[in-house]
Amino acid sequence: MATQCARTPPERPVALLRAPEGVGGERFFLKHAGKAPLPGLRELDAHLWPGHEPLLEARTREALLGAVQMNTLEFHAWNARLPRLDKPDRMIFDLDPGEGVDWRAVCEGARLVRERLGR
Repeated sequence: MATQCARTPPERPVALLRAPEGVGGERFFLKHAGKAPLPGLRELDAHLWPGHEPLLEARTREALLGAVQMNTLEFHAWNARLPRLDKPDRMIFDLDPGEGVDWRAVCEGARLVRERLGR
């Protein structure tokens, strides 16, 4: 029986950053199963995003492990939950450091974001 994974938000579509040839090879985002579905990933109802192929969901440990086995480097869960994909319920500030940016500067940027948000 599949188990719910505590680290993956439930009821959110997911896009995967894959690198089938390894970290140094070509990378691409996968939002739809296409012709080669990954083990454990669930296709969502196509009506959730009209005009597009069905989105994917990774709700179980088996789905996460299956995606990793197929060289998934990153999991990008949507900011909205099913079925209201047009109503995000969270916002993410991605503070990736650029080339030559010191980690302390990234930490200071995170503190400033938190301060400006009033927390």
